[in-house]
Amino acid sequence: MALASAVDDPAFAPEPYSSLNRRSKYQSLRNLSSQVLRQLRAQIVRLPKDALADAHAVLEQEREILKRFEPLLTDKMTFESDTRARRL
Repeated sequence: MALASAVDDPAFAPEPYSSLNRRSKYQSLRNLSSQVLRQLRAQIVRLPKDALADAHAVLEQEREILKRFEPLLTDKMTFESDTRARRL
């Protein structure tokens, strides 16, 4: 709690999330999501019948799911650095 309350201390201020960091996060999330969706598509025949409707609903939303990561490419972001807290 004490570390979280140090809002005026510059050592605990949010740091910019560079465009390279954002691009890397975007690619990682997109690749992982695509991999999971491919795996779901490949294994859908093995799912219980009561799960098929949900699986199809997820697969139908693939474009929307992947589109959710696009703000990482355009929005400015910051992140809280816990490495500074550990060095104090």
